[in-house]
Amino acid sequence: MSWNTRLRSAKVSLVSIAALACAALAFASSPASAATSSGVNDWTCVPTAAHPQPVVLWHGLGSNGPTDMGSMAQFLAGKGYCTYYETYGTTYYGPYVGGLAPMETSAAQLQAFVTKVLGSTGASQVDIVGHSEGTTVPAYYLKFLGGAALVKNFVGYGSNF
Repeated sequence: MSWNTRLRSAKVSLVSIAALACAALAFASSPASAATSSGVNDWTCVPTAAHPQPVVLWHGLGSNGPTDMGSMAQFLAGKGYCTYYETYGTTYYGPYVGGLAPMETSAAQLQAFVTKVLGSTGASQVDIVGHSEGTTVPAYYLKFLGGAALVKNFVGYGSNF
């Protein structure tokens, strides 16, 4: 069975909802600091000592960055994190439905996006939070595309691995 077939058959469970709640609580309990960014994908954001890694949020299968990660991104930006997302893996369904391209293509997009975030912020590493397929793509990036050196923390909820 191919990766794409397995991913399309994946279902969100109560465990993934609990994992999301735990991730949100972990971020909420971080030391408070003034927001360094006016919002999400603010390419002028500068990480702070309290939040030295920018956070890359990676959406799930058949979704997009704003729909899947918008609320979490706004929450984290409000807590002073430099937060970023994009819609990856788009195909013939258009720019608002992502996560459908082959794993290698999506992981290469993550690699390019992390490089862009690091270049913009001046940070040496990012944190990645992924949902559903957004956990599998970063796992591929970490294992096969050299991402492990550039990622400090990786949190997945609704994980496929």
